[in-house]
Order: sequence, then structure tokens, then C-alpha cells
Amino acid sequence: MAHATNLESRSGPTWLRELLVEAVEMNVCVRRGCTTCGATSFRNAVWNSAGGPPTYAEARRCVADQLGTIETIVSPEAVRHLVMELHTRAGPEEFVGLLARFDASEAGAEYRRMLEHDVRRREDAATAEGVIELRRTDKQARAAAHANRKVERDRDRKNDRPQ
Repeated sequence: MAHATNLESRSGPTWLRELLVEAVEMNVCVRRGCTTCGATSFRNAVWNSAGGPPTYAEARRCVADQLGTIETIVSPEAVRHLVMELHTRAGPEEFVGLLARFDASEAGAEYRRMLEHDVRRREDAATAEGVIELRRTDKQARAAAHANRKVERDRDRKNDRPQ
């Protein structure tokens, strides 16, 4: 995964879809909460294309409208990242309005999957055994993700060496 790759901002009626495709093709980090890069390249390209930072309501509306144009999700992680960004930056009432802009799209379906996942996790955590199992599976997932990042880092370092 490329943590320092620069994506260019876009314009046009489907700028977000184009940006997502390029991010996937270039293997750009879109992981929300990435401790290496914070998905900075991806986030900067999105918000520059939207006309302002996520603190601007108009930029949030622009991103929500673009999410509504997505017919096929090329990166579920990137879509989840943007939905969570909208959710955390907008208040509850504003988010309901933003959701209405993309609810009928594939991004809206991804948001519903996120909600279902959250409900399942809360149900699993309702018992002591559930908490233990949840922690174990989270630990395994983190270890697997760490191992994958290490493999990618080592591969990138090998490719960067002069031959």
C-alpha cells in the first residue's frame, strides 16, 4: 500500500468515482485511522475536489452527492472511510440530510452493512464470552493486517533498491 502517493483533485459529475478508481489502481492508502499516513493523500484529494475541508457543510454535501453517483464500489474501505468522515463531521440532523443524498446508491447499501455490522458486534459483546471472542478475533485481525503491511513494506523496499 502506498502511503505517500499523491492523488490529484478532480472535477466533473463523477469526480469521486474517478478518484476511487485511481486510488485502487495506484494502491493508495484509504484506511481510516492509518497510523502511518492517516490516508492523507486520499483525504486531501477528496476534500480538495469537494471545494473545502470536511468542516465545511457545502463540501460535505458535495461528497454526499458524489457518493450518490457511485454505481459500483471499487473500494469498500474508501467508501466506509468517507461515510464515517461525514458521520463524525456532521451533527446527527445534518447526517440524516446527507444520508438522504446517497441512501439509494451502493454507498447507502455499504452504510447499511456498516450498521448491521455494528449491531452484530454490540450483540456479541453483550456476554462475557462474547467479549473474549471479540477481543480474540480483533487481535487476530490486527496481527494479520500487521503481517500484510510488513510484507508490502518489505516488497516496496526491495523494489526501491538500485539494481
